[in-house]
Amino acid sequence: MRLLSRFAMQRLLIGRRQQHQSIHRWSSSFEVSSSEEEIVALEQDGGEVPRGGEEGVDRLSKLVARSGLASRRESEAWILDGRISVNGQVVRFPGARANPVSDRILVDGIALERNQAAQGKGLTSKERPRLWAVHKYAQELVADRDPEKKRRLMLERVRDIVAVSGSKNKDSGSNSSSSSILKPISRLEFNTEGLCLVSDNGELARLLASESLGLERKFRVRVHGSITESKLEGLRRGLFVEGVKYKPMTCHVDRTGKGTISWMSITITEARTRVIQKSFQALFLKPLRIISVGFGPYSLGDLKEGQWQELKLTPQLLSQWRQRHNYR
Repeated sequence: MRLLSRFAMQRLLIGRRQQHQSIHRWSSSFEVSSSEEEIVALEQDGGEVPRGGEEGVDRLSKLVARSGLASRRESEAWILDGRISVNGQVVRFPGARANPVSDRILVDGIALERNQAAQGKGLTSKERPRLWAVHKYAQELVADRDPEKKRRLMLERVRDIVAVSGSKNKDSGSNSSSSSILKPISRLEFNTEGLCLVSDNGELARLLASESLGLERKFRVRVHGSITESKLEGLRRGLFVEGVKYKPMTCHVDRTGKGTISWMSITITEARTRVIQKSFQALFLKPLRIISVGFGPYSLGDLKEGQWQELKLTPQLLSQWRQRHNYR
């Protein structure tokens, strides 16, 4: 009876394996791996899966990682979060497979570059540009040298954060800057504090700082002076100051304190320095404190004064950098 039971169990397992293989042939380029757990998960998920060609099929997380957008582990997390779709259908199981040539793969709505996913021409971890958020002090210069005035220098203070990336860039032969140089993206004025972005890649820094990208720069401003509706309208329309036309701002008063002291929220898309200072002075308003709280998709958050942290490049920004960098 024990031998007969073992034989029956073997036949049952063989039949189950054949059933799994037929499921794989049906699911084509968007099949799951051969593990029973992933097949059961696919069956429970319900609905049809995208179809594609057999040749060149690979795990979806591997294709995204190969393109240089993220690591393999990060790609699997993106799949679970529903950030990746194939042929118009959102994918939520890590074992999914796709064909990088015949399937349309989107990450956060951005198409995965097919030649990179198929041939492994994406960015390696050594070549990928890096980005940091620094909480700049007030009365700190965004520079690494100031031979005359001897002011506090932000880049001098945080230059050791690129020690690791600098050696990687040197080994990879990329165009990134050396370990002793950080490229500032947010050209904050000496007295402005808060979020300041820096990168170890000059091309990425120029891209993010350019007005053509249209990234919003957000500030909180403590103001002295009488704020009227006509002055707010002037800021929203854009002012001529000393022969220079400034772009419209998004602005509103958050709260009014004692006397003529107020807090305002300001959003600009202009890359010029001292835009807020000059615009306010033209309206007889004096900015007492300017705090940078956001730049594009990044915010100051809970980052404490003087601290820094590395940021993740969004797929959109990485794709635009790659186009400008002619990285194919």
